[in-house]
Amino acid sequence: MKFSTYTPAVKPNTINARVNTSFSAGAFGTGGKELGALANSLSQIAGVIQKRQDESDAADIMAARTEITQRMNESLYSGNGIITTGKGKNAEGMANRIGESIQDITDDVASKYNGRVRYQLTKKYLPQDMESYGKMGMQAENRELESYRANEYKSSIASQIDFIGLNYASPDMVQAKFKEADETINTWAMSQGWDGRTTEQAKTDFRTKAAVSMVNACMSNEDSDGAEKILKENRKYMDPDTYYSLYGNIRKSQRQKEDYALGEDLYKKYWNPSTHTFDNAGFKKELESLYGRGSITTTGGMDIEAADKEIMNNSGLIGARMPNGANGCVEAYVRLGAWVSPWLKGQQGQTNVDNIMSAAQTENGGPGVIPYNASDVQYGDGIVYVDGNGETQHIVMAAGKGEGDYSYIGNSTSQMQIVRGSDYRQMGRLHPGFIIKSGPAQGTTKSNFNPERMAAITRYAESFVADEIKAWNQQQGQLSNDFLKRIINGDTGAGIQQEIINSALDADKQAALLSRIRTENKRLVSGSTGGTTSKSFLKEVKSAKKKLARYQAYLDQDKTPPVSVQIDADEASAFLIENGLAEGGANLGGEEAAQTWHYITSMLAKGASTADIRNTLIEGGSSESMADWYINQIDESYDTDE
Repeated sequence: MKFSTYTPAVKPNTINARVNTSFSAGAFGTGGKELGALANSLSQIAGVIQKRQDESDAADIMAARTEITQRMNESLYSGNGIITTGKGKNAEGMANRIGESIQDITDDVASKYNGRVRYQLTKKYLPQDMESYGKMGMQAENRELESYRANEYKSSIASQIDFIGLNYASPDMVQAKFKEADETINTWAMSQGWDGRTTEQAKTDFRTKAAVSMVNACMSNEDSDGAEKILKENRKYMDPDTYYSLYGNIRKSQRQKEDYALGEDLYKKYWNPSTHTFDNAGFKKELESLYGRGSITTTGGMDIEAADKEIMNNSGLIGARMPNGANGCVEAYVRLGAWVSPWLKGQQGQTNVDNIMSAAQTENGGPGVIPYNASDVQYGDGIVYVDGNGETQHIVMAAGKGEGDYSYIGNSTSQMQIVRGSDYRQMGRLHPGFIIKSGPAQGTTKSNFNPERMAAITRYAESFVADEIKAWNQQQGQLSNDFLKRIINGDTGAGIQQEIINSALDADKQAALLSRIRTENKRLVSGSTGGTTSKSFLKEVKSAKKKLARYQAYLDQDKTPPVSVQIDADEASAFLIENGLAEGGANLGGEEAAQTWHYITSMLAKGASTADIRNTLIEGGSSESMADWYINQIDESYDTDE
């Protein structure tokens, strides 16, 4: 067929074909059942596909949520995490940073998934996360900022307390800082919604800590008196426990200073600087009179009205609750009594009636305990109550100001605070049994027995004595060694002997050195020579013998020696004796010596031997050494060699 001869069956651009549509059931087979089955199959397939897609999406959402949670944990709690670094002032804006982080992380994770998963992550879960993480962030931010502000407040208060302590000696600066602290506390109280009572308690706490700081600074500078002054000035601002604790430390320090000073005074009193000895017996006797078992102190009365006013208005105890509450009667008694009784100042910390009664016994250093009698009660006494069995149960302080006044101040068991009552005799089932005589209103006599103070004072005194003896021994040893070195080096003449005699050396050391000199000189005279000093000493010996011989020559001629010759002979005799070259009578040139020489001369003229003369001298009362000296002079008296 040739295409050029082909004639179309229809006109161009025209559909004129007729389509016949059959509506018979048989058009698709047997009644259309195959088509229904196909449609059902397609529907099932679509359901399976959708289920698989849903399951896949659910798995993706779970994985995405897990990743978001892990990344948020890292964002919050890693080393550089938002919460980790959001401390103190850095916590500001934490909630916003957490919100931005959850937004960024969710967007980043969602971008990895299909639209359906992204939709679930950003539209469903992100708002929930923003809310929960936002709350957490806000709570953390508020908590940290509150903690930061609280720490700043505490730091400010602490620095002001430290400042006050360091500048306790500058009252103007201290008062200015107190004013600043009040303003700081008021500002903080307003921010915290404190009531007036809480605010005042904070100021009391500040005053207490500031007083502690000043007292401790004083104590560090060993200014216990200044510490006591500061403590008393701030007493009304302080809680009782802190006050009495500090007061006890101050008194302990003052007592140590007092004991030290007394130990030094007694050491000076009983130390003899001339003999360098300590009169220990005298020291102990005086110490026993001060603080021994028999020592007592009598004190005069006090102004009851002034004492009562102090307790009621300035002690801060009226209405105060004791640490032991209903059972704080002893605590109340010792604290109240400390205002009027020096003894009770030392009893702080007592909490038991029997114990305070034991401490009050005179043999234990207390003011004494006596059976109750209304006429014996005076202001400041402790009234001890007993029950029907005689067992001690309670104690208050008597506050009556005269006969018929049965007032008292003490702890109320029912009210659990210190109160003032009008009649101490009315105490329910209890009745007064004993009186602790702690009240000084009419004057008191108390025992001063204090073995602890005696031991402390003794230690201080003994330390002074030990230092004195040590210094003395060092001085003696050094001086003695200096002389000994000179003697060993040949300095044994009259000059050093006179130095030793005039020195501060004690008699025993002087005698020992002079004896050493005599020994050295005997050695020199016997032939052991050497050195300039030795030759000089031998020359002195010969000169002394020459002077004695000159004196003897006058005697041999029955002439009276001139005074100058006799003086020379006396000095020569003393020199020879001092150097161990002669012993016995000191005045060998005196009248007794002259008689002896006259006798010896006559014996020699009669031809007596030196042995006979020696024996005769000894029989006449001379010592052997003295007799030997005279015999030696017979041999050497006319030896004039220089």
